[in-house]
Amino acid sequence: MESFKNNIRQYHKVSNEIDRLKTQRAQIRDDIVRHIKINPELKTSKFSIGDHVIQYQETSTKEGLSQKLVKESLTDYFKDPVEANRVLQMILSRRSIKSKYETISMRKKTKK
Repeated sequence: MESFKNNIRQYHKVSNEIDRLKTQRAQIRDDIVRHIKINPELKTSKFSIGDHVIQYQETSTKEGLSQKLVKESLTDYFKDPVEANRVLQMILSRRSIKSKYETISMRKKTKK
């Protein structure tokens, strides 16, 4: 049992260190992006440091499909809310259910 308690303590200590490093990494990344936006010529540069390459990449993604968006689009397409709702319900009923997995969640308590 003492080994289990030590593992929990060690997990907590490592988790705190990871959080600190993630915050530090995010701040540094934000500084790098800020420099690149000020100096656009850096957008095409690659910086090699040891076995890492740092390069600016800009990506864009489309929003997910919400039921509201699908319903509005179907209503616009069919020009009939009843038909649009029927098709929406058919689409929603065909969705598969993802299998669940087991995990152990260890969350930090938020101090109030």
